[in-house]
Amino acid sequence: MATTTATNFGLKLYEIAPDANRIIDIDTSELPITIGRSSSANIHIGVIARNVNIPHPNAQKRAAGETVSIAQLISRTQATIFQDEAGKLRIRDGNGNSSQYGIREGQGNKLLRRPWLLGPGAFIKLTPEGGGYRCWLEWPATESGSDAPTLGYSQWQNENLEEELNEQGQAISALKQSLDETKKESKKTNRAQDLRIRNTEKKIARRKILGVVAILGLLLSLGITSEQIQVIVQAVGVISVAVGGGVILQQGEPERE
Repeated sequence: MATTTATNFGLKLYEIAPDANRIIDIDTSELPITIGRSSSANIHIGVIARNVNIPHPNAQKRAAGETVSIAQLISRTQATIFQDEAGKLRIRDGNGNSSQYGIREGQGNKLLRRPWLLGPGAFIKLTPEGGGYRCWLEWPATESGSDAPTLGYSQWQNENLEEELNEQGQAISALKQSLDETKKESKKTNRAQDLRIRNTEKKIARRKILGVVAILGLLLSLGITSEQIQVIVQAVGVISVAVGGGVILQQGEPERE
């Protein structure tokens, strides 16, 4: 549950508006903790942002000069703090479904698309900002009265980076596998197309030959001499070449210049 009681973790939620400020100590003894615009959320945010208007995020509406209340851009469940199977504290965007505009890692303004480890030094932007309104989670990187980083800071930060690298590596592997499969399918398709083309060419060639043989047989049956047939075939060959194709059959030796 979210309370205003100090915790051992030092994790706090800050909500700042021109006319009001809120600082909430987060008790992580009971998880998960939901944060959002819904009145049923464990931490209800956005009320003090109702009168804070910013340029509309939609480019066309923004160009037309439209504004929108930041409260309207906050989802019913903006984020959820929970404990993973290994017992580590994490935050995720929304709660099963992503929020409208997401949450971001504060240092680099990185949009968090996966559950993010929380630890000393964490700084998570929970909502859009503007008009003097901001809402974020913060976990001090040092113990009270000390300048030294809290023990474990490097460890959880490195784990986040390692998870990012693993996720990217898996995405690259999946992309490479998809590319290899596409190449294989393309080769199969090309081979099948080449085979169909060759078979079609063979069928066309056979039909041409059979057609020519049938014509020659018809001419012979009509009593036309072989010399007359040769003249006809040569004439057909000349015409075929002139129109860009055809079967040319010649009998005897070609004429020499």
